[in-house]
Amino acid sequence: MFSHEDIWNGIDRLATAHDLSTSGLAKKAGLDPTTFNKSKRQTPEGKPRWPSTESLSKILSVTGATLSDLTELIESKGKKPSHTADKTPFSITSISFKDTEKNHGFDPAHTKHGSSVVSLEQVFEFEKFAKSVVLSVLLDTDEFEPLYRKNSHLVCRLTETLEDGDRVLVKSTTGKIFISEVSSYNKGIIELKCMTGKNPSRRVEMSDASWIAKIIWTSQS
Repeated sequence: MFSHEDIWNGIDRLATAHDLSTSGLAKKAGLDPTTFNKSKRQTPEGKPRWPSTESLSKILSVTGATLSDLTELIESKGKKPSHTADKTPFSITSISFKDTEKNHGFDPAHTKHGSSVVSLEQVFEFEKFAKSVVLSVLLDTDEFEPLYRKNSHLVCRLTETLEDGDRVLVKSTTGKIFISEVSSYNKGIIELKCMTGKNPSRRVEMSDASWIAKIIWTSQS
C-alpha cells in the first residue's frame, strides 16, 4: 500500500524524468498548472489530499508512461528505474534541424548511417520505440524560442496517428519545417495551434505534408 507522500513523490519523479516541473507536467496534461503544487496536497484543514485518478491518467497519457512505470517511480525512492538501470542507454541518431530542411532527417538510409547519437538515460522504457523511425533533432536555430531554446534536442517519432495536444514537427511538400501543437485532427486535416510568432496557427492537409513526427521527449539546453 502506498502512502499519500509516496504517491506525490512518484508524480514529482515522473515530472523530473521528463525534464519538467510539476507545474509543467500539469500544464502539458491539460490540467491547471497548480494541480500538483505542494500547497494542493493538503486541505485547508491539514488533511491529506490525494491526486485524482483522472489527473493520473492524463499525466501518464502525455508522458507515454504506464501505471507500472509510475508504480516503479513511487517505489524507487529517487533511484533510477530498472528500465534503464544496468542497461546500455537507448541511443538514436541525431541530426541538426538545418539538415532536416535539406531533405535528410527521416530518410531511413540517413538515420541508419548517422554519425552521432544521443544517450537518453533519463527516459525509462524508451526501448518501446526501438522499432519505430525515431530521430533526435538538434535545434541549431533560435527560430522556435522561447518555446524551445537553441541547441535543444527534440526526440521525434514518425506517426500517422495524432491526438489533440500532440506537439509535432511537420515538413511540408515545399520543404518548409515547422513545430506546432495539434488543436484538432479530422478527415485528413490538421489544425495547428500558434506556438511562436514565426510558427502561426495554420491548417494542413495530410496530402501537403511530406512527413509528420510527434515530439516524444525534449532536452532543453
